[in-house]
Amino acid sequence: MNRRYSALKRLYECCSADPLQFSTRLRDDPSETLREIGVGEDVVGTDEALVMLDGLCTQSWEKNPYLALYRDRVLAVEKLIRQRASREQFASEKLYRYINIVRNRIFLTNREFCGHDNVLYYPVAFELSKGCSVQCPFCGLAASRLAGIARYEENRLLWHGILAAVLEIIGPAAGMGPCYFATEPLDNPDYERFMAGYREIFGTVPQTTTAAALREPERFRVLLSFLGEDGLREAGMRISVCSLKEFYRLMRMYTPEELEDIELIANNPESVNRYSASGRMVGKEGIRYPISCIAGLMVRLPDREVSFMEPVNPSPEYPTGVQTFETLSFRSAEDFREKASVLIEKWAIDRIHADTRLRLTPRVLFSREDAVNGLLIGKAGGIRLRIDSNMEAMLLHLQGDGISVSEVVASGEVNVLAAGRLLGAMETLFEKGFITLSGKAVRDPGEG
Repeated sequence: MNRRYSALKRLYECCSADPLQFSTRLRDDPSETLREIGVGEDVVGTDEALVMLDGLCTQSWEKNPYLALYRDRVLAVEKLIRQRASREQFASEKLYRYINIVRNRIFLTNREFCGHDNVLYYPVAFELSKGCSVQCPFCGLAASRLAGIARYEENRLLWHGILAAVLEIIGPAAGMGPCYFATEPLDNPDYERFMAGYREIFGTVPQTTTAAALREPERFRVLLSFLGEDGLREAGMRISVCSLKEFYRLMRMYTPEELEDIELIANNPESVNRYSASGRMVGKEGIRYPISCIAGLMVRLPDREVSFMEPVNPSPEYPTGVQTFETLSFRSAEDFREKASVLIEKWAIDRIHADTRLRLTPRVLFSREDAVNGLLIGKAGGIRLRIDSNMEAMLLHLQGDGISVSEVVASGEVNVLAAGRLLGAMETLFEKGFITLSGKAVRDPGEG
C-alpha cells in the first residue's frame, strides 16, 4: 500500500469525474476540499495538490507526480497483459490468429483505440446471471433486466468442468475471461465462490467491473480482501460510476487506500469520459465504437448456452456492437466441451481460401491515387496498393455485397493466371483488417 500514490490517484479521479467544479473548489479552498475527499495534508499538501492540478491541464510529467507513478504501474500491467495474451498461452494457432485479426479490424476502424495497446480481446467470457439489476442509462450492451441467477452449489461440478474444458480447448489464455458481460457481477450472491473455483483451475482471477460497490460496501470489501493486492494488480478491479452524486458517495464511503488498486470509471455526464453511441446510447451524440472485448466463446451458465461472438462497429444492424454467429445448448461439462470445440472450429476463421466470400470492412474506403496506385483507408490507418485490372475488379466487388476470388475469376473479370497472386493479396488484407467475411453474422444480442 502506497498512501501517497492512493492520495494522488484520488485527486486525479476527482479532476476527471468533476473537471469544472472540483478544480475550482480545490483552488478556492484546498484544505477543506482535500478533507472532503479523504486526502490528508500530511500525505499531499495543498501546494502540491495545486501543482498537480496544473499538471493535469498541461499533461506534464514534471508537474504531475501522479502521472509519473501511474505510468510505472501501467507499464508493469501492460507487460503482464502481453504475457497473458502471447501465443504460448493459446492451445492452438488458429484461435490466436483469429483474435488478432479481429483486433486489427477494430483498431483500424476506430481512432479511439489509437495508443491503447493494452486493449485485449478475450477468447471466452462467462455470465453467472441473466440480465442486470443496475440498468445503467449508458449501457453499450443494452443489458436486459435481471431475470435469473446461477447458484454455486447447484452448478459447482458443472462450473469446474466448464473451466477445465476451456483450459484444455483454449489454453491458459482462457484465464483472462471475465465472469460478466451484459450483467452485474455482484447480482450473483455466490460470485466470490465462483471466483474461488476459477482461481483453483487457472491459478488466477479475471478482471471484474461492478456498479454495485455502493450497494454492498461490506461485501465489496470482502471481495477485495479475497482478491488480495496481487490479484487486484494482476487481474484488475473497476467500479463503474453512473452519476456525480454516486462518485462523491464513493469518496466518502471508501478511503483512498482501499481504492488504491481499483480503477474508477467515471461515466457521469460531467466527466471527461465519453460514451459509445451504442446499446442504450444509440441515437445519442457520441462516437460509435464497440465496447465488447469478447472474440470467442460466451458461456451463459443460467441458460446453459454457449455462443460464439465477436465485436463489430455499432450500426443499425448491430446496435450493441456485437455479432453472435451461433448459440448451442449444453447439458453437461462434456457436452459443453464438444459444443465449444465445434463453435471455435467453425467460426474462429483465421485464414481465407479462393471460395471465401469477402467484402471491405465497414468504415474502410477504396480510392484511386493515380493510374497505378490505390488506397484502402480506415479511420485509423491505411495501405497503398498496386492496382492493375485484376485488383481493381476485385476491389470494386468488395465495395458491394462481396465476392470470392473464385467467383471473380469465373466471371472472366480476372485473369486465371492472376488468381494465386490475387488470393495472396486478399490474405494480407484480411489479416490486417481491411477486408472481412461477407455474410458471416447471424444476429445481434440486442434482438433478444
